[in-house]
Amino acid sequence: MDTIPREITVNEIENITEKFARACHRVKAAGFDAVQFHGAHGNLINNFMSPYTNIRTDDYGGSIENRARFMVDIINKARRLVGPDYPLMIKMNFDDFIEGGLEKDDAVSIAKKIARAGIDCIEVSGGTLSESKAHIAVKGILRQEQEGYFQEYAKALKEAVDIPVVLVGGHRTPGAMAKLLEDGIADFISICRPFIREPGLIKRWKDGDLEKAKCISCNQCFENWIFRPLRCYVEKPLNASCQRV
Repeated sequence: MDTIPREITVNEIENITEKFARACHRVKAAGFDAVQFHGAHGNLINNFMSPYTNIRTDDYGGSIENRARFMVDIINKARRLVGPDYPLMIKMNFDDFIEGGLEKDDAVSIAKKIARAGIDCIEVSGGTLSESKAHIAVKGILRQEQEGYFQEYAKALKEAVDIPVVLVGGHRTPGAMAKLLEDGIADFISICRPFIREPGLIKRWKDGDLEKAKCISCNQCFENWIFRPLRCYVEKPLNASCQRV
């Protein structure tokens, strides 16, 4: 039997935003240094922000202010529980890469609203798992000029907000990352896939070996992680018995 979705009620929205806030409180109580909300890649927060998925006609849909309201509510409720100084961050889409989806200008406007609400740091990303997965983790990052593929969005955000901006997206070369920071494109660099292949990557760079990351962006880790253990499928696992098919 097919499941027919329905529009979530305002009472349910209020309950969900409260649960986000309580989760932040639990994270702080457990001793973690910060919270990062996942507002990208077609997750719930992104679905409220994006006109592609948010077709509501009430206070949570339509205008930029309304599409930002879900996240603003979460921030307001979380601040009451964790206090003004506990770091709250978000990773959010600045382009859904789908027709009718969230695009740069709207995303920057939403980012300004959540920055005013009290978010401390924004990580720039893009793409959705259901409609534009290839844009989330671009394959075949082999040349330096392919790196930092979300930098135009980070640059636009940096010009609009006074909080730190984090840039993710195909970073492999230390010198290229340093230049992005020196040029003021972003305040921090985020890396994911290279650490799956080289957990000790930062130590290697700190020890003076500044060769680029060994990750070849084949995306086998990304394509297998739901069904198999998260690991690099180019490197042989340390213990073959740990594999799960």
